[in-house]
Amino acid sequence: MMKFLKTDLKRAFSEPAFFLGAILGIISLFAPAAYFMLTDAAADGIYSRAQSLVLPFAAPLLAAMPYSTMIMLEKETHYRTMMNAKFQGKSYEFIRLLVCGISGGAVLFVPQLLLFVFCAVSGQIDDIPLRARELVLPVCFGVGYAIFSYGLTFVNRQRYIPTAIPQVIYLFCVYAFPHLKLERFYPPLDISPAIYGGELSLDRFVIPATLTLAGLVLTFAGIISGRSRSEQ
Repeated sequence: MMKFLKTDLKRAFSEPAFFLGAILGIISLFAPAAYFMLTDAAADGIYSRAQSLVLPFAAPLLAAMPYSTMIMLEKETHYRTMMNAKFQGKSYEFIRLLVCGISGGAVLFVPQLLLFVFCAVSGQIDDIPLRARELVLPVCFGVGYAIFSYGLTFVNRQRYIPTAIPQVIYLFCVYAFPHLKLERFYPPLDISPAIYGGELSLDRFVIPATLTLAGLVLTFAGIISGRSRSEQ
C-alpha cells in the first residue's frame, strides 16, 4: 500500500492537469497584484487585495482538476479492474482519495505561497505571522473540494460532473448564504478571509470539513455498491 501511495503521489504531481491548475492559480493571483501595483501608486495591502479578487471564485474548479477523475479514466480503460485484482479486495480507492486530497490542497497552496513570498519580500504584508498562518486555508480548502469531487466519481458516469458540481455548489452558496444569514460561513472566506477583513477562525474550516466527510461517505458507498453489483 505504501508503495502504491508513493507511486500515485508522483503520478498526481506529474499530471498536466496539476500543472495547468497551478498555473491558472498563479495567474489568478499575480495578474490582480500586477494590476494594483501598476495602476494605483498609493495601493496598499496588495497581498489581501490580490488574493481576494479572482482565485476565491475559481478555487473549487482548480482543486478538482488535478486528479479527482483519474479513477473514472482507469475504469474506462479497465485499469481499475486490474488494480482491484492486484490488491485482492483491499480498497486502493481510499489511498487514491488521500492522493486526490493532497493534490487538491497543493494546487491551491503553491500559488498562495508564491504570492505570500513575493509580497513579504517586497514589503506588501504588514502582519507576516498572521498571513503565514492563513496559508493553511488554501490547503484545507483544496483538500475538502478535491475529496468531495473524488467522491462524486462513484455516483455518476459523466467525467465532467465531479469537476463541475463542486464549483456549482460553491457559487450557489456564495449567492445564498448572505440571504440565509450565514455570512460567517461565506465560502470565499475559507480561502481568502481578507475579503471582509476577517481573520483565521474555526468557521473557516467548517465547509471544507463537511465536504471531506461527504466525499468519504460517497466513496465508501460507491465502493460497497460496486462490490455488491460484482457479487451478483
